[in-house]
Amino acid sequence: MSKKRLFGFVAIVVAVGLWVGVAVVGLRAFGSTATWSMPGTASFQLEAGSWTIFEKLPDSAQSTVSMSDVAKARTVTVEQLQVTGPNGPVKLSCDYCADQSTAVPVDLALHNAIATFTADTKGEYRIVTTSGTAQLALADPIRRITDAMPLLMGLSLLGGMSLALGITMLVRGRVVRAPTGAGNTRAPALPPAGWYPNPYQNGTTSQMWWDGRKWTSNWR
Repeated sequence: MSKKRLFGFVAIVVAVGLWVGVAVVGLRAFGSTATWSMPGTASFQLEAGSWTIFEKLPDSAQSTVSMSDVAKARTVTVEQLQVTGPNGPVKLSCDYCADQSTAVPVDLALHNAIATFTADTKGEYRIVTTSGTAQLALADPIRRITDAMPLLMGLSLLGGMSLALGITMLVRGRVVRAPTGAGNTRAPALPPAGWYPNPYQNGTTSQMWWDGRKWTSNWR
């Protein structure tokens, strides 16, 4: 294998590795920032923005519940949650309601949205869960994925460049084999320069000068 082809294969492997990194960073951006178990109270210092409360399915359910049955396996509703911020009670929107039959997991640990609220100002926010035994989590996946976007774009761009370079090296590194058969035969060697029988006056003693490549006008 030529060095160019070897370099091309390495560049393609690097490209695949970079794109795997993009997937890993993207999935990690959806991870939860903190967890607590209900019922109970949890306090968080939050930045202003949109925040989401998730329910984490039990480990036993994560291995048995199919993607289409995630909503049915959840046990928490928005009515079981109360959020109070620096300016008083905070309105919750229902990301998951009882009549919803399907839901899409936010990450590989099956943290699934229950309710969303907006933190108007930076400060301490108190979340109260009134009943249940589930484990809850608070996260801002949109903000985290936005923060990770420069890294994701950089890795994607490097992956594309590496793939293009790898393909180019593979094409340029192809071994060109010499043709075989009649196309590889050499032309017969020409006689050296000198006087030879005149080809234009056969049957005579006349001679013509051959310069090694062609007949000349000199003859005798």
